[in-house]
Amino acid sequence: PGLTENINVPIKVSRPEFAISHQILDPNGNGIVEQGESVELVVRVKNTGQLDASDVNLGINIDQKGVMLTSAKEFSIGRIQAGRESDPIRFMITVQRSVPAGDLPVNFKITQKDFKSRNLVLALNVAPEKAKEITVAGRRPASNYRPVSPAGRFKMAPHVVITTPRDGKRVVTNTIDLRGIAADDRGVVSIDINVNGRRIDLHDRGIAVKGDNTQREFYAAVPLRIGRNEIVVTALDNENLTSEPKSITVFYEKEKGEIWAAVIGINDYRHVQKLDYARNDASAFADYLRTNLDIEADHLFELYDAQATKRNIQSLLGTQIRSKAGHEDTVIIFFAGHGAPEESETSLDGDGIEKYILPCDANITDLYTTAIPMDEIARIFRRIKAERVILLADCCYSGQTGGRTILFRTRANISDAFLDRLSKGKGRIIITASSASEVSKESDDLKHGYFTYYLLKGLKGAADVDKDGFIDVNEISSYLNREVPKATGQKQHPVKKGEAEGQVIIGRVR
Repeated sequence: PGLTENINVPIKVSRPEFAISHQILDPNGNGIVEQGESVELVVRVKNTGQLDASDVNLGINIDQKGVMLTSAKEFSIGRIQAGRESDPIRFMITVQRSVPAGDLPVNFKITQKDFKSRNLVLALNVAPEKAKEITVAGRRPASNYRPVSPAGRFKMAPHVVITTPRDGKRVVTNTIDLRGIAADDRGVVSIDINVNGRRIDLHDRGIAVKGDNTQREFYAAVPLRIGRNEIVVTALDNENLTSEPKSITVFYEKEKGEIWAAVIGINDYRHVQKLDYARNDASAFADYLRTNLDIEADHLFELYDAQATKRNIQSLLGTQIRSKAGHEDTVIIFFAGHGAPEESETSLDGDGIEKYILPCDANITDLYTTAIPMDEIARIFRRIKAERVILLADCCYSGQTGGRTILFRTRANISDAFLDRLSKGKGRIIITASSASEVSKESDDLKHGYFTYYLLKGLKGAADVDKDGFIDVNEISSYLNREVPKATGQKQHPVKKGEAEGQVIIGRVR
């Protein structure tokens, strides 16, 4: 029958690999976990492998009596590209004074789509609580003075941790949800909350307390006044010992400035494949701005189909919006239509690909002349004086078939570094329908793009996690990161880039 030869070829399977870096933020700023201290453990997850990781989740477990986790135990990270690092994840940990000094192993579990979970251990150390030196009448301790460490069982006061909001938070609503934990080995009998020196009445404000006596969780809707608000929480145990006051400062700012919006939606392209629901997406978003954010006609600019030429889009964004939006204002830009990639040796992204959004008169044989490169959008962003500029883009640049992009043959792994350039600068926030290498899809059932459908659903209330009637960019981003991948079978993952100071409101529930 012939000669048969078996050749063994080693195959190395590429997969994501993970490493964790951490930082400890503690009250005395020494970066050490001490007995009787509450610390913030800031963790970043890096994908050290050669394959992007999708739907990444990070969970934490600390199996040590007297160590309390006062934040969420699991966080959704989403997508981590190969060689990239996640945004910081913050865990709040309280170490009671009874916890022995020594090793404190912290167990992390990283789960992801398509591959098995990964367990990592972070070895922390609990240091003994430092004794406090007391200076009397301005005299320094004698040179032979040594603090005396306590011996035996002493009566310790309760310990209070405020888990939310963070200290220094800025909001645009006149109330804020306060949550935390009060713990004491002998039992907590009461929790007092004071705002700006006045005690909150438990019956009027609906303070909720639950849990056993040794660890009580508390919640209150705290009223705020314009400007600076100091919130102080104390706890009393059954031996009449009072905790040290735990305080945070919250700033209530009235929504300042005006909102300007540019909404662009294109189905009817002259020279490229038409879309079905991009115009519907844009007009529905414009309707939302009118009804829920009360944006007047002279602050809302719309371009649809034949109106959305290259000249008109650049004039709207680069001239009209620029001339009208002041420093204190917010600009919202919504685009639904085609995106496209093109080979370019001058690309700043390291992938050899230039990315474009396509106006209605774009021609794929001459994108350089007829389309708008994302670098031009970045220049327009820099020209706008407004303190906050938010871009919502339901398009994609992957060049794959079946979505809001133009077919483009390339083996390159398309980079999303252009989004970093777009969001560079204070108050520039970008939320796109998918990652750079994915397709942004439309749905015949929904009559929308998946991204815009869930964007509108979230803005109408589904993303309002704290139920304050307002949707900020972090709430809508988290909602989109959860719902869009689920609806598209994990084929589409929205991306958020950029940050702004304070709370950035993008929606209101009506």
